[in-house]
Amino acid sequence: MAATSDFTLKFLSGTLTQHSKFRAHRGDVTAIRTVPDQDMYDFMSASRDKCSITWKRSLDDSSFEAQRSFHGHNHFIQDLALSSDGKYAFSASWDNTCRMRDLTTKATAQKFLGHTKDVLSVDISPDNRQIITASRDNTIKLWNTMGQCKFTFTEDGHSGWVSCVRFSPIVDREKPAVFVSCGWDKLVKVWDLTSCKLKYNFAGHKRAVNDLAISPDGSLCASGDAEGAIHLWDLNEGKFLYVLKEDGCVHAMAFHSVNFWFCAAIDHKITVWDLESHSIIEQIQWDLPLKDTRGPNVLCLSWSPDGSMLYAGYQGGDIVSFRVTG
Repeated sequence: MAATSDFTLKFLSGTLTQHSKFRAHRGDVTAIRTVPDQDMYDFMSASRDKCSITWKRSLDDSSFEAQRSFHGHNHFIQDLALSSDGKYAFSASWDNTCRMRDLTTKATAQKFLGHTKDVLSVDISPDNRQIITASRDNTIKLWNTMGQCKFTFTEDGHSGWVSCVRFSPIVDREKPAVFVSCGWDKLVKVWDLTSCKLKYNFAGHKRAVNDLAISPDGSLCASGDAEGAIHLWDLNEGKFLYVLKEDGCVHAMAFHSVNFWFCAAIDHKITVWDLESHSIIEQIQWDLPLKDTRGPNVLCLSWSPDGSMLYAGYQGGDIVSFRVTG
Protein backbone atom coordinates (compact mmCIF):
# COMPACT_ATOMS: atom_id res chain seq x y z
CA MET A 1 0.00 0.00 0.00
CA ALA A 2 1.26 3.47 -0.83
CA ALA A 3 1.38 6.16 1.88
CA THR A 4 0.79 9.72 0.84
CA SER A 5 -0.20 13.04 2.44
CA ASP A 6 -1.52 14.55 -0.82
CA PHE A 7 -5.12 13.78 0.16
CA THR A 8 -7.29 16.16 2.15
CA LEU A 9 -8.41 15.58 5.72
CA LYS A 10 -12.01 14.93 6.67
CA PHE A 11 -13.63 15.87 9.97
CA LEU A 12 -16.39 14.10 11.89
CA SER A 13 -18.09 17.15 13.39
CA GLY A 14 -16.26 20.39 12.66
CA THR A 15 -15.24 20.92 16.31
CA LEU A 16 -11.78 21.38 14.80
CA THR A 17 -10.90 22.71 11.35
CA GLN A 18 -7.61 22.61 9.47
CA HIS A 19 -5.63 25.81 9.85
CA SER A 20 -2.52 24.98 7.81
CA LYS A 21 -0.13 22.25 6.70
CA PHE A 22 3.61 22.89 6.46
CA ARG A 23 6.93 21.10 6.28
CA ALA A 24 10.61 21.67 6.96
CA HIS A 25 11.68 18.26 8.28
CA ARG A 26 12.99 15.60 5.91
CA GLY A 27 11.80 12.72 8.05
CA ASP A 28 8.96 11.60 10.31
CA VAL A 29 7.95 14.20 12.92
CA THR A 30 8.32 12.45 16.26
CA ALA A 31 7.68 15.17 18.86
CA ILE A 32 6.00 18.57 19.21
CA ARG A 33 6.15 20.71 22.34
CA THR A 34 4.53 24.11 22.95
CA VAL A 35 5.79 26.99 25.07
CA PRO A 36 3.74 29.37 27.29
CA ASP A 37 5.67 32.48 26.19
CA GLN A 38 4.78 32.59 22.53
CA ASP A 39 6.68 35.84 21.94
CA MET A 40 9.76 33.64 21.42
CA TYR A 41 8.19 30.89 19.28
CA ASP A 42 4.93 28.94 19.22
CA PHE A 43 6.23 25.39 19.35
CA MET A 44 9.21 23.15 18.69
CA SER A 45 9.32 19.95 16.66
CA ALA A 46 11.74 17.04 16.35
CA SER A 47 12.20 14.44 13.66
CA ARG A 48 13.90 11.31 12.44
CA ASP A 49 15.99 13.66 10.29
CA LYS A 50 18.05 14.20 13.53
CA CYS A 51 16.95 17.85 13.62
CA SER A 52 14.71 19.97 15.85
CA ILE A 53 13.04 23.21 14.72
CA THR A 54 11.33 26.17 16.40
CA TRP A 55 8.22 27.55 14.68
CA LYS A 56 6.47 30.92 14.75
CA ARG A 57 3.04 31.86 13.42
CA SER A 58 3.22 33.91 10.22
CA LEU A 59 2.22 37.57 10.35
CA ASP A 60 -0.91 36.95 8.30
CA ASP A 61 -1.88 33.98 10.53
CA SER A 62 -2.09 31.69 7.50
CA SER A 63 0.62 29.22 8.55
CA PHE A 64 3.76 28.71 10.64
CA GLU A 65 7.31 29.53 9.63
CA ALA A 66 10.48 27.70 10.63
CA GLN A 67 12.69 29.95 12.74
CA ARG A 68 15.76 28.02 13.87
CA SER A 69 16.97 24.48 13.32
CA PHE A 70 19.18 22.55 15.73
CA HIS A 71 21.53 19.73 14.75
CA GLY A 72 24.09 17.53 16.48
CA HIS A 73 22.50 14.15 17.20
CA ASN A 74 23.87 11.16 15.28
CA HIS A 75 20.55 9.32 15.08
CA PHE A 76 16.78 9.89 15.21
CA ILE A 77 15.37 12.30 17.78
CA GLN A 78 12.50 10.52 19.55
CA ASP A 79 11.28 13.04 22.13
CA LEU A 80 11.52 16.65 23.30
CA ALA A 81 11.03 18.60 26.51
CA LEU A 82 11.10 22.37 27.06
CA SER A 83 11.93 24.41 30.14
CA SER A 84 8.99 26.43 31.44
CA ASP A 85 10.49 29.68 30.09
CA GLY A 86 11.08 28.13 26.67
CA LYS A 87 14.78 29.00 26.67
CA TYR A 88 16.12 25.44 26.87
CA ALA A 89 15.20 22.27 25.00
CA PHE A 90 16.03 18.66 25.86
CA SER A 91 16.13 16.09 23.06
CA ALA A 92 16.17 12.31 23.45
CA SER A 93 17.85 10.38 20.65
CA TRP A 94 18.56 6.92 19.35
CA ASP A 95 22.27 7.81 19.60
CA ASN A 96 22.00 6.84 23.34
CA THR A 97 22.17 10.48 24.48
CA CYS A 98 20.03 13.38 25.59
CA ARG A 99 21.09 16.95 24.80
CA MET A 100 20.24 20.22 26.51
CA ARG A 101 20.09 23.11 24.02
CA ASP A 102 20.30 26.83 24.70
CA LEU A 103 17.72 28.04 22.18
CA THR A 104 19.10 31.57 22.23
CA THR A 105 22.68 30.70 21.30
CA LYS A 106 21.89 27.32 19.61
CA ALA A 107 24.72 25.79 21.65
CA THR A 108 24.60 22.36 23.28
CA ALA A 109 24.66 23.33 26.96
CA GLN A 110 24.92 19.75 28.28
CA LYS A 111 25.09 16.16 27.11
CA PHE A 112 23.48 13.48 29.24
CA LEU A 113 25.60 10.35 28.88
CA GLY A 114 24.96 7.02 30.56
CA HIS A 115 22.27 5.08 28.75
CA THR A 116 23.59 2.09 26.80
CA LYS A 117 20.80 2.01 24.22
CA ASP A 118 18.40 4.40 22.46
CA VAL A 119 16.91 7.15 24.64
CA LEU A 120 13.18 7.08 23.91
CA SER A 121 11.80 9.78 26.18
CA VAL A 122 12.74 12.86 28.21
CA ASP A 123 10.95 15.31 30.48
CA ILE A 124 11.87 18.21 32.76
CA SER A 125 10.36 18.88 36.18
CA PRO A 126 7.99 21.85 36.68
CA ASP A 127 10.67 23.68 38.70
CA ASN A 128 13.22 23.17 35.86
CA ARG A 129 15.69 21.49 38.21
CA GLN A 130 15.47 17.78 37.33
CA ILE A 131 15.39 15.79 34.11
CA ILE A 132 14.24 12.21 33.58
CA THR A 133 15.12 9.99 30.63
CA ALA A 134 13.90 6.57 29.54
CA SER A 135 15.69 4.08 27.33
CA ARG A 136 15.65 0.81 25.45
CA ASP A 137 18.20 -0.34 28.04
CA ASN A 138 15.14 -0.83 30.36
CA THR A 139 16.18 1.95 32.75
CA ILE A 140 15.04 5.39 33.84
CA LYS A 141 17.63 7.95 34.89
CA LEU A 142 17.26 11.11 36.97
CA TRP A 143 19.61 14.01 36.18
CA ASN A 144 20.38 17.53 37.27
CA THR A 145 20.79 20.33 34.74
CA MET A 146 24.59 19.93 34.88
CA GLY A 147 24.25 16.59 33.11
CA GLN A 148 25.03 14.55 36.23
CA CYS A 149 23.06 11.35 36.74
CA LYS A 150 21.72 11.43 40.30
CA PHE A 151 19.83 8.13 40.30
CA THR A 152 19.06 5.13 38.08
CA PHE A 153 15.71 3.45 38.68
CA THR A 154 16.23 -0.31 38.56
CA GLU A 155 14.54 -1.62 41.73
CA ASP A 156 10.88 -2.39 40.85
CA GLY A 157 11.69 -1.04 37.39
CA HIS A 158 10.51 -2.08 33.96
CA SER A 159 11.49 -5.45 32.52
CA GLY A 160 11.39 -4.16 28.93
CA TRP A 161 11.98 -1.01 26.92
CA VAL A 162 10.80 2.11 28.73
CA SER A 163 8.69 3.99 26.18
CA CYS A 164 7.78 7.21 27.95
CA VAL A 165 8.36 9.22 31.15
CA ARG A 166 6.37 12.27 32.27
CA PHE A 167 6.50 14.50 35.36
CA SER A 168 3.27 15.51 37.03
CA PRO A 169 2.84 19.19 36.08
CA ILE A 170 1.67 20.17 39.57
CA VAL A 171 4.01 20.92 42.48
CA ASP A 172 2.18 20.50 45.81
CA ARG A 173 4.35 21.01 48.89
CA GLU A 174 2.00 18.84 50.92
CA LYS A 175 2.43 15.89 48.55
CA PRO A 176 5.59 14.24 47.21
CA ALA A 177 6.41 15.04 43.60
CA VAL A 178 5.79 12.16 41.21
CA PHE A 179 6.52 11.08 37.68
CA VAL A 180 5.04 8.28 35.59
CA SER A 181 6.66 5.75 33.26
CA CYS A 182 5.41 3.10 30.86
CA GLY A 183 6.99 0.37 28.82
CA TRP A 184 6.92 -2.67 26.62
CA ASP A 185 6.32 -4.83 29.73
CA LYS A 186 2.69 -3.54 29.52
CA LEU A 187 3.00 -1.71 32.86
CA VAL A 188 2.51 1.88 33.98
CA LYS A 189 4.48 2.92 37.06
CA VAL A 190 4.14 5.97 39.33
CA TRP A 191 7.31 7.00 41.14
CA ASP A 192 7.85 9.09 44.27
CA LEU A 193 10.52 11.58 43.26
CA THR A 194 11.61 12.34 46.86
CA SER A 195 12.35 8.74 47.84
CA CYS A 196 12.97 7.45 44.29
CA LYS A 197 10.71 4.53 45.15
CA LEU A 198 7.80 2.98 43.31
CA LYS A 199 4.47 4.41 44.51
CA TYR A 200 1.92 2.66 42.27
CA ASN A 201 2.14 -0.16 39.78
CA PHE A 202 -0.69 -0.08 37.20
CA ALA A 203 -1.40 -3.28 35.27
CA GLY A 204 -4.12 -4.01 32.74
CA HIS A 205 -2.72 -3.35 29.28
CA LYS A 206 -2.47 -6.38 27.01
CA ARG A 207 0.14 -4.92 24.65
CA ALA A 208 3.20 -2.67 24.90
CA VAL A 209 2.38 0.78 26.30
CA ASN A 210 3.68 3.45 23.92
CA ASP A 211 2.76 6.81 25.40
CA LEU A 212 1.61 8.71 28.48
CA ALA A 213 -0.24 11.96 29.09
CA ILE A 214 -0.98 13.70 32.39
CA SER A 215 -3.83 16.16 32.84
CA PRO A 216 -2.97 19.82 33.50
CA ASP A 217 -4.12 19.54 37.14
CA GLY A 218 -2.03 16.40 37.69
CA SER A 219 -5.00 14.27 38.76
CA LEU A 220 -5.32 11.99 35.73
CA CYS A 221 -2.90 9.89 33.73
CA ALA A 222 -3.65 8.31 30.36
CA SER A 223 -1.65 5.41 28.95
CA GLY A 224 -2.01 4.18 25.38
CA ASP A 225 -0.95 0.84 23.96
CA ALA A 226 -0.24 -0.88 20.66
CA GLU A 227 -3.78 -2.23 20.17
CA GLY A 228 -5.65 1.05 20.68
CA ALA A 229 -6.55 0.74 24.37
CA ILE A 230 -6.24 3.95 26.39
CA HIS A 231 -6.44 3.48 30.17
CA LEU A 232 -7.31 6.39 32.45
CA TRP A 233 -5.84 6.35 35.95
CA ASP A 234 -6.47 8.43 39.09
CA LEU A 235 -3.02 9.56 40.23
CA ASN A 236 -4.26 10.88 43.59
CA GLU A 237 -5.96 7.63 44.60
CA GLY A 238 -3.73 5.29 42.61
CA LYS A 239 -6.59 3.49 40.89
CA PHE A 240 -7.93 2.53 37.48
CA LEU A 241 -10.86 4.56 36.13
CA TYR A 242 -11.93 3.40 32.65
CA VAL A 243 -10.80 2.54 29.10
CA LEU A 244 -11.22 4.43 25.83
CA LYS A 245 -10.85 2.13 22.83
CA GLU A 246 -10.16 2.64 19.13
CA ASP A 247 -8.79 0.22 16.53
CA GLY A 248 -5.10 0.68 15.79
CA CYS A 249 -1.88 1.60 17.56
CA VAL A 250 -1.72 4.59 19.93
CA HIS A 251 1.24 6.79 18.99
CA ALA A 252 0.55 9.94 21.01
CA MET A 253 -1.95 11.53 23.40
CA ALA A 254 -2.67 14.95 24.92
CA PHE A 255 -5.09 16.46 27.42
CA HIS A 256 -6.65 19.75 26.35
CA SER A 257 -5.16 22.69 28.25
CA VAL A 258 -8.54 24.29 29.10
CA ASN A 259 -11.52 22.02 28.35
CA PHE A 260 -12.07 18.54 29.73
CA TRP A 261 -11.07 17.06 26.37
CA PHE A 262 -8.55 14.40 25.49
CA CYS A 263 -7.09 13.48 22.10
CA ALA A 264 -5.12 10.54 20.78
CA ALA A 265 -3.20 9.76 17.59
CA ILE A 266 -4.16 6.24 16.59
CA ASP A 267 -2.52 5.11 13.35
CA HIS A 268 -3.51 7.69 10.70
CA LYS A 269 -6.38 9.36 12.59
CA ILE A 270 -6.85 11.77 15.49
CA THR A 271 -9.72 11.16 17.91
CA VAL A 272 -10.94 13.76 20.41
CA TRP A 273 -13.10 12.76 23.40
CA ASP A 274 -15.13 14.76 25.89
CA LEU A 275 -14.05 13.09 29.14
CA GLU A 276 -17.19 14.11 31.03
CA SER A 277 -19.40 12.09 28.70
CA HIS A 278 -16.69 9.70 27.42
CA SER A 279 -18.00 10.50 23.94
CA ILE A 280 -16.11 11.22 20.71
CA ILE A 281 -16.59 14.86 19.70
CA GLU A 282 -14.18 14.93 16.74
CA GLN A 283 -12.27 12.55 14.52
CA ILE A 284 -9.79 13.61 11.86
CA GLN A 285 -8.53 11.24 9.17
CA TRP A 286 -7.43 11.22 5.55
CA ASP A 287 -10.16 11.36 2.91
CA LEU A 288 -8.93 8.38 0.89
CA PRO A 289 -10.46 7.70 -2.54
CA LEU A 290 -8.99 4.21 -3.01
CA LYS A 291 -8.86 1.15 -0.78
CA ASP A 292 -5.21 0.43 -1.64
CA THR A 293 -3.99 3.80 -0.33
CA ARG A 294 -3.46 4.97 3.22
CA GLY A 295 -2.57 8.25 4.84
CA PRO A 296 0.59 8.60 6.90
CA ASN A 297 0.33 7.90 10.60
CA VAL A 298 0.06 10.68 13.17
CA LEU A 299 3.08 10.34 15.47
CA CYS A 300 2.80 13.27 17.89
CA LEU A 301 0.27 15.78 19.24
CA SER A 302 0.29 18.96 21.31
CA TRP A 303 -2.32 21.57 22.24
CA SER A 304 -1.42 25.26 22.34
CA PRO A 305 -1.30 26.70 25.89
CA ASP A 306 -4.61 28.54 25.41
CA GLY A 307 -6.27 25.48 23.88
CA SER A 308 -7.18 27.23 20.62
CA MET A 309 -4.90 25.13 18.39
CA LEU A 310 -3.89 21.49 18.05
CA TYR A 311 -0.57 20.58 16.38
CA ALA A 312 -0.01 17.15 14.81
CA GLY A 313 3.19 15.67 13.39
CA TYR A 314 3.00 13.03 10.66
CA GLN A 315 5.07 10.37 9.00
CA GLY A 316 7.02 11.90 6.12
CA GLY A 317 7.59 15.31 7.71
CA ASP A 318 4.29 17.20 7.55
CA ILE A 319 2.96 19.21 10.49
CA VAL A 320 -0.72 20.16 10.49
CA SER A 321 -2.31 22.79 12.72
CA PHE A 322 -6.01 22.57 13.60
CA ARG A 323 -8.10 25.40 15.02
CA VAL A 324 -10.82 24.85 17.62
CA THR A 325 -14.09 26.32 16.32
CA GLY A 326 -16.75 28.14 18.32
